Amino acid sequence: MPVLLILFFLSGACGLAYQVLWLRQLSHVFGVTAYAASTVLAAFMAGLALGSWLAGPLLARIRRPLAAFGFAELLVGLAAVMTPVALDLAAALYRALYAAAPDAFLLQTTARFACAFIVLLVPTMLMGLTLPLLSASPLVRGPRFSARVSVLYAVNTAGAVTGALLTGFVLIGAIGMQRTFLVAAAVNTLVGLAAIALDRHWHARNPVPSVPVATSMDANTASVSTPRGPRLVWFVMAASGFGSLALEVVWFRLMTQYVDATTYAFTMTLAIVLVGIAVGGALAARLLTRERDWQGWLAGIQIATGLLVMLGVGLITWDSALGAEGMRPLQRVLLGFLLPSLLMGISFPVLLKLGVPAAHGE
Repeated sequence: MPVLLILFFLSGACGLAYQVLWLRQLSHVFGVTAYAASTVLAAFMAGLALGSWLAGPLLARIRRPLAAFGFAELLVGLAAVMTPVALDLAAALYRALYAAAPDAFLLQTTARFACAFIVLLVPTMLMGLTLPLLSASPLVRGPRFSARVSVLYAVNTAGAVTGALLTGFVLIGAIGMQRTFLVAAAVNTLVGLAAIALDRHWHARNPVPSVPVATSMDANTASVSTPRGPRLVWFVMAASGFGSLALEVVWFRLMTQYVDATTYAFTMTLAIVLVGIAVGGALAARLLTRERDWQGWLAGIQIATGLLVMLGVGLITWDSALGAEGMRPLQRVLLGFLLPSLLMGISFPVLLKLGVPAAHGE
């Protein structure tokens, strides 16, 4: 498990490095950075969702999910390093469209969004496969499955914070965008090769009959991506994801009021949100070791998240009314973003426990 945590930390760092790089490149295509940020976030989340959905039928066929995770990481690096060329082609297509219809703003915006979205969907879809594949590995399955996935989730998010900060504040300025893409792709490659080697090592020491993960008769090897809980839980998960994505765009716009460079604003917004999610995931790992009324907890977490979002917006925009005029603007932003994000980080593991209550011995 410690080796898996290191690999998934690095995987998360690469994912957010690409996200910052894509924003920087798309800001030249869109001109308005808010459109670029919305496109990157939408493509990123859509790709993760599509990858997670595809993981269900994939797990019904593969016999060694840890090795499949390694191959997915190799493909992520390959696809991501090719996105600059693909986005340049998309930009050329847009310029041709603009020359043909310079006054068709809606058509231009739709074309820019569609081209960029399609390009980014491939690497993000591969990223979406990684958590289900890793969660189905024999190193994660078994008792306390939800707590283990919570730890993976928290560590991956901590890696994402590291990747976003290093890319936005250090690597782009120090070595440029192209080399930063190559560095991230190289790390993905190392993670993939290490995961494949770890899978071979584990199977050499633990020879077991090879059966597809989703068809094993052992309850501890049930597919992690097959919905088993109440439909309401999955609706809450979808609504929560929609709200989280919308908030990230709103928070980014608020951050640009205090940070001039848009890449830095995007990086800081991502970092603050991801720190909250990582801390929340770590707290959830401890909470999930005990029996509780998790449906009641979920309701309370969602209500508290909504209240904290409203309080955070008020703290940022109406500081004098809330007695926060003595705080610096960035301090108010930090507090306003961080607390709701922490509860978001707790929500996903709780939703997972409710959504797959019969899996993995729980």
